[in-house]
Amino acid sequence: MQTLRLGDKGEAVKCLQRALGLEPWPVFDAALDVQVKVYQAANGLTVDGIAGPKTWAALRGFPVVERHSALTSWGARVRGIEAVVVHHSCTATAAGTAKVLESRGLSTNFEVDRDGQAIEYGDPTVKVAWHCGGGVNGRSIGIDATHMSGKPWPEVQSAAVARLLAWLCKIYGLPAVTAPDKSLGKGNLSPAWGVYRHRNLAATACPEDLPLP
Repeated sequence: MQTLRLGDKGEAVKCLQRALGLEPWPVFDAALDVQVKVYQAANGLTVDGIAGPKTWAALRGFPVVERHSALTSWGARVRGIEAVVVHHSCTATAAGTAKVLESRGLSTNFEVDRDGQAIEYGDPTVKVAWHCGGGVNGRSIGIDATHMSGKPWPEVQSAAVARLLAWLCKIYGLPAVTAPDKSLGKGNLSPAWGVYRHRNLAATACPEDLPLP
């Protein structure tokens, strides 16, 4: 997530407001500056009012590795985020996922590896990942879970996916509710659900039997 400070504007500021438990307002004003400083002081951070990597990490409560240069196929975010779509990678490693996506002209905002490590390839506030058809890309966040078909899902990975989904739903103001496990039709997002399996929206088995909250 991008670094924010007094005077900044936009969707990322609303994400920061939600992360702090405040009503979203797209301007980093003096009131938000005070709230950030109060949070920093209470959590042993440098009290400068700047929401940088350490402040975001504390708010999130779990580590995310940033690898923004791994993929090149992106669109610019021009629409609001309405959903998070979960995929499995059909690869054995996160590095293998990045390689396959790049070779196909695809991308994903996040990947969760088998050991539970979360990787951010592109900030969903500003970058649209090419991960799902039916006009969903520009309205959603893409998450890949590192997984070979037919293999069991490690509990640590399933828990990490659930943790990332909860965080994304919180900061983007989405309902932390998973769509029912059935086909909903191409591009058919609903305000009732914030989380979707790829197979909800496309003719695929993805993400197989990954447990979702």
